[in-house]
Amino acid sequence: MSNKTSSRRWAKLTAAMVMAVPLGVLGTASPAAAETTFSAVPDDDSKKPGDVDGCDRTDTAGIYADSGSRTYKGRRLTLYTETILDYWAQATIAGKVARNDKVYVQRSLYAFNMHSKPRYPSDDYVRAMGGVKTCRHIANSSDASRDYARTGSVALQTGEDNRSYAVRACVKPTGGKFKCTRWFIDHY
Repeated sequence: MSNKTSSRRWAKLTAAMVMAVPLGVLGTASPAAAETTFSAVPDDDSKKPGDVDGCDRTDTAGIYADSGSRTYKGRRLTLYTETILDYWAQATIAGKVARNDKVYVQRSLYAFNMHSKPRYPSDDYVRAMGGVKTCRHIANSSDASRDYARTGSVALQTGEDNRSYAVRACVKPTGGKFKCTRWFIDHY
């Protein structure tokens, strides 16, 4: 591994720790924010060259609606997008949640034009348009006892000129494969 790559990984890890510690000390972070784990090293099938790590926002307050679901290995994976302000997207798993299950919400780095109906581009197309940002949560024992885990949030819309990121939810259950919902581009 080159020194430059190693330095970037340590910088990401340091930034995540610096941002997480003050929130926990102040007591302003939600329980989900305290549990959210930011990946600093690609360790699973969600990472591909050019992908970016991290959530855009750690808390998940808002009014959300189901924008795509699937069931895999007893877990119901759901992509939730904010309905009132349309700024954020998050992912959840419910059902047979086990400790160390991984749930992700991903967004494109490229913002697409919105239309009157939602669109569902292919993974290859989204990646070809500039890559993907990944927000990951690793289920802990509390999540497993509740059979529910949730990620932080990623941006849904840019806030300018009817442009939206493509978003999707993914899961990698303990002992399972990496599976996702379809990519979703919001509509106006």
